[in-house]
Amino acid sequence: QYIEGCSVSLLFLAHTKGVEVVGFNEQWVSESATSPFRYGGAVSNTELSQAVQQELILAAEKLTVHFGLRGLNSLDAVIQDDIAYVLEVNPRLSATVSLYEGMGLFERHIEAVQNKKITPMTDAKARTSKAEAIVYADAELTISTTFDWPDWVNDYPMRQDFPVTIPINSPICTVYAVAEVAEDAKQLAKYRAKMLLELLKVNS
Repeated sequence: QYIEGCSVSLLFLAHTKGVEVVGFNEQWVSESATSPFRYGGAVSNTELSQAVQQELILAAEKLTVHFGLRGLNSLDAVIQDDIAYVLEVNPRLSATVSLYEGMGLFERHIEAVQNKKITPMTDAKARTSKAEAIVYADAELTISTTFDWPDWVNDYPMRQDFPVTIPINSPICTVYAVAEVAEDAKQLAKYRAKMLLELLKVNS
């Protein structure tokens, strides 16, 4: 059943003592004619009401107990009228893990899975927001070997001795942006994605 609202996720660490919040994230789609729910990107440390945060944490706690979850997990939900409708839990490292670099998450994930003492985590609330957006080709695109990728781009094709052709609707790369507020980081990442696609077209 389709639910209109804001797509969010809770990245959390599950261990023998319960659930530890890493961060609340907002997600968005980059729809195409054949893929209306194609993943577009996500931003960390998004602002949610205390009520919604507690709903998501409670759901994560219940699911952790029921399924015996350990390590990093992601809980996806849609927020409508300040109510969280939980969609699924992903018992694995999700795409949003890269939004929280420098927090030793993978090491803590291993510790939790092995039921070891968990290394204390730095306060995620004191960190800025990071956004990542996927850039998709809206037409077949050829990338020259001389194209100069900006510093805020990841996952782009490796330099080769010949141009790289990207099929229509295929991912090209990931752009990222950092800001004090989640919405600012999100909008900057989307702007960079659009600008980069135009640059690639001009240089193709």
